[in-house]
Amino acid sequence: MKEELKKLISIILGDEKVAKTTAEGRTYEDEPILMPASKLKSYLPEKYRQMRQIAFRREGVYYDTSRLFYEQGKFMEDFEDDYLFNEDFVRYFPTYRDLNDSQLRGYFSWRTKVRSGEIKNTVLSFAFLYIYELLNGIGVGTPEEGFHKIRNFWQEYRRLDNSIDRYAQLWLKDYVIYNNLDKKYLEEFCDFSRDEKLLVIINCENESPESLFEALNSLSSYNFERSAFYKKYREDVHIITKKVFLKLKKHYEKNRKNSLIDNYFGKPFSLPYTMFGSAVFFFRERKKDFVYEVNPVHIYRCNGTRWTSERFFPSKNKNKKLGNLLKAIDFKMRGFYGFTPALQNVEMTKILSGIISESIEEYLQEKKEAERRQVKVDTSILQRIRDASLETQKKLIVEEECEEEEPEDAEEEFSNETSLTDDEYYFLRCLLYDLPYEEFVRKKALMVSVLADGINEKMFDAFSDTVLVMNGDSAELIEDYTEELKEIVKK
Repeated sequence: MKEELKKLISIILGDEKVAKTTAEGRTYEDEPILMPASKLKSYLPEKYRQMRQIAFRREGVYYDTSRLFYEQGKFMEDFEDDYLFNEDFVRYFPTYRDLNDSQLRGYFSWRTKVRSGEIKNTVLSFAFLYIYELLNGIGVGTPEEGFHKIRNFWQEYRRLDNSIDRYAQLWLKDYVIYNNLDKKYLEEFCDFSRDEKLLVIINCENESPESLFEALNSLSSYNFERSAFYKKYREDVHIITKKVFLKLKKHYEKNRKNSLIDNYFGKPFSLPYTMFGSAVFFFRERKKDFVYEVNPVHIYRCNGTRWTSERFFPSKNKNKKLGNLLKAIDFKMRGFYGFTPALQNVEMTKILSGIISESIEEYLQEKKEAERRQVKVDTSILQRIRDASLETQKKLIVEEECEEEEPEDAEEEFSNETSLTDDEYYFLRCLLYDLPYEEFVRKKALMVSVLADGINEKMFDAFSDTVLVMNGDSAELIEDYTEELKEIVKK
């Protein structure tokens, strides 16, 4: 009788055919048993029952939600199903134990298709459940593989439902940090441009005037680039703005308790950080003394159980203090340059006004000095000058006089390893070391202006400037280049 009951149960469950059996003289042949639709719908493969049992094991009783999800997920990691699911439901922070049998089969059947590359719209809870799995390393080989799977799924599924956008970007960032992946993985979906501008401003001494101005202006409430004055005097604005900022920074260092950076942006602060917020995540690895530096002004730390984020206050508003500074520079420069119209309602302290005026005067003086020293060489006439010089040399050649020649000891032996001709090298050597060159020039029938032009032309690539200027018939060295020229032309 017990055997008959077992076979009847097997028939009901549809797990096997009825074996040929003889009872009370009657013979039963093998026949296919078709499961009724009502039975088929309630059928649940054994794997699901085993998964549910994990929660009732001795150790499973003490699992919290995230640990139980992880253990059940690893158990079902390679499972596949094929089940037609047409229901609609909503679960916040869904886990396997929140789903009934039909929903479980629906999820794993949908996941089977996703893993084969067929991503279709489904109930949003399934999409979140799948991302939770990937975040926890379920169905993932390496952290890098997990990152790409999460990103690729997000990019595909957001076309069907962009509700996951705000969460996916946050979780991807946390995934990179938690798994200590390369910072390049953050570049695609995280905007750290404000941090980058802050770093330029903090390291202002080593930045070009253009870079510093761009950083200041990008964070400023006053857009200097729209100024009519800026459009006309762009380079001057860049240089003077850097001068003002450096002087102001030194003033704060010398006379104020807080630095200029502190005054404009506040100090970096540390706040508790919730890693994988709003996700079901099992922290199976406790990180001690863990530090992840996105950049020098944006750092994450973990002491084993507590995560913190260190950074400047991430304000989305433009900086009014910077705006006042740049507007004051615009106002003062217009006054110095006689530019109209003048700006109105510009307020500034006496100290700031003095620093800006000092910076403008300093720059204008430097500019004037540079213009005074600059000698424009028209290279198109150099050849004509050389030709004229050669013609003059021919006319100056005379027959040797009968009297005995003076010994040629005026020129000392020297080694010329430059692009200069020997005559040019000797002439420049005389100028550098205060040696007489008049007899040398007379005997060789050379023109000082031609020698100077040749030297300037050959030295231009090295100095981007002329190194000699003519003062009447004499050539004079530009003092700024004397020491560097002595490295080239030895005594």
